[in-house]
Amino acid sequence: MAYRFLTKEEILQIHQEMVKRHGGTSRIWYKGRLDAAVHAPKAGFGGVRAHNTVSEIAAAYWFHLSQDHPFEAANKRTAMESCMTFLRFNGFRIVWDHDALVEIGRKVAESKMAEAELAAWLEQHLVSAE
Repeated sequence: MAYRFLTKEEILQIHQEMVKRHGGTSRIWYKGRLDAAVHAPKAGFGGVRAHNTVSEIAAAYWFHLSQDHPFEAANKRTAMESCMTFLRFNGFRIVWDHDALVEIGRKVAESKMAEAELAAWLEQHLVSAE
């Protein structure tokens, strides 16, 4: 399936919105890490992608933006919102309990949840947006 991936500019817009809503600064700490996190969901080798399902790709946005910590502030929020935006762009959404989602965000940021675990959690909570 052909997915609609997020651009770096879209992720920067998401970050700006998270800072606007929740406070902090919009400063980018590590441009190279930001570029790596933007490209991670569509990475592959020899024509074979590392992430194939919508949940794996969404998890890659969330995981890498959170783990790579490219921004001075709002990394977790930007990561989670980027994941959700990717899902919306591709006709999906997640059904979630707010407290559970916050806990998942903390686990990812604290390296207590692997990317594959996050993808599995997303897969269990995905529904069609239609």
